[in-house]
Amino acid sequence: MGELEIGHARGMRQPEYGADRLLEVSGYLAFFMDEEQILNAVLREVSDTQVDRCVIAVFEDVEDRDPQWLEVVAVYDRESGELGLEPAPRRFQMDDMPVIQELLHEKELLIFSDLTPRTGIGSPFRERFTLNDMATVAIVPFIVMGWPIGMLVVGRRTLDEFSPPQLRFYQVVANLAAMALRAVHLIEGQKRRMAEQNAANRVGRAISRTIHLDELLELVYEQINTVIDARDFYIALYDPFHDEVSFPFAMEQGERQQWADREAGQGLTEYVLRTREPLLLVDRVRERIQSLGIEAIGAESLSWMGAPLCVGEKVIGAIGVQNFERENAYDQADLDLLASLANQVAVAIENARLYDQVRYQATHLRLSAEVGQRIVLILDIDELLSQVVELIRESFGYYHVHVALVDERAGRLVYRVGSSDPRVSLSGELPRPKVGEEGIIGWVAGRGEPLLVNDVHTDPRYLHLDALPDTRSELAVPIRFGGKIIGVLDVESDVRNAFHPQDITVMYTLADYIAVAIENARLFSEQKRRIQELDILAGIGQALSRSTSRAQLLELVCEQIGKLIDVSNLFVALYYPQEATVHLEMAYEEGERLEPFTLHYDAGEGLTSWVIENRRPLLINDWDQDDMGMADRVVKRGAMDARSWLGVPMTRFGQVTGVIGVQSAVPGAFDERHQAILTFVAAQLGMALANPPA
Repeated sequence: MGELEIGHARGMRQPEYGADRLLEVSGYLAFFMDEEQILNAVLREVSDTQVDRCVIAVFEDVEDRDPQWLEVVAVYDRESGELGLEPAPRRFQMDDMPVIQELLHEKELLIFSDLTPRTGIGSPFRERFTLNDMATVAIVPFIVMGWPIGMLVVGRRTLDEFSPPQLRFYQVVANLAAMALRAVHLIEGQKRRMAEQNAANRVGRAISRTIHLDELLELVYEQINTVIDARDFYIALYDPFHDEVSFPFAMEQGERQQWADREAGQGLTEYVLRTREPLLLVDRVRERIQSLGIEAIGAESLSWMGAPLCVGEKVIGAIGVQNFERENAYDQADLDLLASLANQVAVAIENARLYDQVRYQATHLRLSAEVGQRIVLILDIDELLSQVVELIRESFGYYHVHVALVDERAGRLVYRVGSSDPRVSLSGELPRPKVGEEGIIGWVAGRGEPLLVNDVHTDPRYLHLDALPDTRSELAVPIRFGGKIIGVLDVESDVRNAFHPQDITVMYTLADYIAVAIENARLFSEQKRRIQELDILAGIGQALSRSTSRAQLLELVCEQIGKLIDVSNLFVALYYPQEATVHLEMAYEEGERLEPFTLHYDAGEGLTSWVIENRRPLLINDWDQDDMGMADRVVKRGAMDARSWLGVPMTRFGQVTGVIGVQSAVPGAFDERHQAILTFVAAQLGMALANPPA
């Protein structure tokens, strides 16, 4: 504790209470411009008046006419030799100390003699001022402009009463000290206000110099720390969409820290966010947060204050400052300053966010333009989609991006192309989720709506893939063309809560580009295929006219059809009504050529007989579905378990002369296009077989 030598050495003079002594005290108290000097001088003067204990306490705010807090700032004790300022001032509420209320009301010196633990000034006061062993106590108010700003408490262990000159001396010294303290407080208050204004100006200038969020928060902290002890400090931002609190800036004991994001709960930060009001907890923090229904999160601080970051009616976060070493580390002035700076900081953070959004939109526009340019140049669907998904993943840093297209015949989504983090290896057969039934992309394809899932582990629609073990968030949007869902664009992140609603708009735009690209590529591919089909069909007619034998003719037909249709399970059957037989001139099973064979013709049995009877083609997409009621006519021959079947009649002069047919183990393997091709070939082949080569 600090000491100040005033007058003669201690113990070498008798107490002096006269005018000369008071004049001397007045002179040096008026000279002092430091609170520590004033308090030590008062302690020294009182210690020379043969007292056993002296305590100086001041109210929290010298301008407050209804103070709630009292702070013990300096102590003298004859027995221990203690003299000086308290290293950590003790701060108390005055509700349970009636003697303080009496002092405020009477504004006069109070004397208590012949004290016992049960009488006099009350146990709380005795304990907080360490007066339990005092028998006589005088409480002298520090009066300034007719109002107490604190008190001088002196005590003796003996029953000796204070003399009137001694009490007058205490009162005058107290009044002189009160005026000096108030002057110092006013000067310190002015200095503080100037420092706060300078800090606010510096924060304003710092904000105007940068638009990058991390740099901005660093500058804000540096300026706040010049006027508030902010060794333990943080800025929290609130994300209402995810109901999550993040900590882009945090300091612990003056060292920068990285704090994990968390779901918004019932902590102090969330309390400030909900109430939109600053909060100051100067002592009994645990007790106070419990009374407010706040959940203690992290290490328990001894002092805490926080202020909301508000932009208009929107709360975007909070600033928090805490002290883990002492209570009463902050006061109302600190909270007012923090709240004032928070208003500036909130606007700056919102501007930085808007800047980030503009950059995000710029990235989106650049990406969209690049995708649009590539659409014009690339007409191969797989090559186009490969480049698009790679662009999306690299531009936005996603874990995985892929496009799945709808297989209408199977009612499933087919993984078409994807781009993944280098750690990912997609190999083997990938699932084909049912539209509207399986997986997030199945749900999107069935509903035609986007789906944003920021924690796939909590969503039952998520279809886990071992090849993508780190997926935490997923966003899928439908790829739509002409009102029809043709596929799904799916993006995945290895970070929980990675997506925001604005990402849906971006992905929708890209999905529209992809839809146009797919349709353009399909039209080009369809046109190219039709030209190829026409060339092949024209070639079949020319080749049939040049065939020299029936066997050569059939071989030629099979070869040409194979360029357009899967002929691994094909047959050409000739119908002989007089003999009631069907002769299979050519038949393939699983790509193997069978020897010609003859079957008995039964009008009510088999699909081939149905084509002959009805003189028209028959297309079955899936025997297991039995959409056409043909289950009773199916005759299984060979080892293959066929699911789809197509047969067309060969005719001559209106009479059926045979059937060309194909089948497959895959549902929906054939369509109307295949039927048209076989119908054309059957007409050509029917004429050729009726007029076999010589």
